[in-house]
Amino acid sequence: MEGQQVRWWDGSIRSYSAQPDNYKDVYRKGYTSNVNLAVSDQTEKLNYRLTYSRLDYEGTQEGNKLEKNTFGLNSTLKISDKITLDVVANYINTTTTNRPYQLGQVLGSFSGFFSRAEDMSVMKQRYRTSDGYKYVTINNPERSDEAFIYNIRATNLLDFFWQQMRNKYVETENRLISSATLNWSWQKDFSSGEE
Repeated sequence: MEGQQVRWWDGSIRSYSAQPDNYKDVYRKGYTSNVNLAVSDQTEKLNYRLTYSRLDYEGTQEGNKLEKNTFGLNSTLKISDKITLDVVANYINTTTTNRPYQLGQVLGSFSGFFSRAEDMSVMKQRYRTSDGYKYVTINNPERSDEAFIYNIRATNLLDFFWQQMRNKYVETENRLISSATLNWSWQKDFSSGEE
């Protein structure tokens, strides 16, 4: 690997030199953000707490993210001196785009191996053709004039990029979790002599 110019599997001419971060470049930097807001008040007859929470998560794999909104209510209503009503409700809306992929089968198999000379930015461009179709190997040149001119081992990796960056699997989940509890205090009030 001395930087000599060679023809690559996709037909381009590139430098044959080590790419120091190409395994790292399979991934991206992820992040998590969580914002919480709460409002509460208490009177003689009612106390409540309203909450809102927003979670944003972008994983280390291309195309993977999660957005979650949670609304909550926790309250107690004093109906009389002996009866109270507790109300708890949570509404949760979650949108998950492309759940994380198990990369052990991608990078740990023969069809996932790639050399240190492989430029990940090229792999991330060539997982699909310019028309937006899935990449075409040398074995199927009739499918596209963009078919690879040499065999490539890392087709599992190209399949992973196709699955995560081209295809989109979006799950939306809406949940309502709630309860209401009516409390009756029947014990004797010794100070007034009442039950």
